[in-house]
Amino acid sequence: MKHLLLAFFSLVLFSCETAKTNTELNSCKDNALAEVIYLDVYKQSQIYLNLFLSKQSPSDTAIKFISTANPNSIAFPFVLTVQFGNKDLLGSDNKFRRGAMILTVNAASYDGTMLSIDQLDVTFEDFYLNQSNVLGTITLVNNGKNTKNNYSFNLNVSKGIVINSNGTMSWESLKTLEMTAGASTRSNILDDTYLLSGSASGKDFKLTDYSTNIATPMTIDPNCRWFISAGITTVEPNNLDVRNVNYGLAGNCTGQVEVQIKEQSLNFSMQ
Repeated sequence: MKHLLLAFFSLVLFSCETAKTNTELNSCKDNALAEVIYLDVYKQSQIYLNLFLSKQSPSDTAIKFISTANPNSIAFPFVLTVQFGNKDLLGSDNKFRRGAMILTVNAASYDGTMLSIDQLDVTFEDFYLNQSNVLGTITLVNNGKNTKNNYSFNLNVSKGIVINSNGTMSWESLKTLEMTAGASTRSNILDDTYLLSGSASGKDFKLTDYSTNIATPMTIDPNCRWFISAGITTVEPNNLDVRNVNYGLAGNCTGQVEVQIKEQSLNFSMQ
């Protein structure tokens, strides 16, 4: 009888621990953080590259441009380094940045607008966003217009790494970014909207491997702090049930995310 009771309580304890583990949201939260960080880099690179191409300087004099190209006579390819300095710099979006983003820009025929850039590669030099050290390469490839007459881009992240007080996470992403509004005002990224689709994989801060796939295209709004205002992603941590991560359906910028794991519904706030 003693052995039976011991076996019973061991089974109950194991079941409770399994249930607890199966409701963990680490991979969901960390994947959302990676999405926000690399979308933020995309936005910043577009803003500063546009300023350079239009022969303007950043409004914040603490930000410096260093380029291999003469802005008065641009030849491709060229490299533009955006330096935020070695101390945290608070932007107008209430986010802190320091270090540098290095933009390698190429175009076959340049018409003076961002949408004529063929490829943009972004790397980093001691770059931090809100105390997260960001590494890797973002590659943006212009595919031209799709069958909907919308501009389409490949937006890929290779060897992405985020390091902060939670530890180190890795992230690789293969995405397609479709511009659904803003093409008529090419110099203003803030009136653009996008649909994002594709997949990603990584290792979260707890060192759990996971993969993701965008089930319902994400609505991307550059004016939203978290960029993602709608969309559903499936996140599958190693040896755990699939999580259906719902960023919202109405396109509102709330930062609130609902996660469905089988019959359980959980929530978290984006960082």
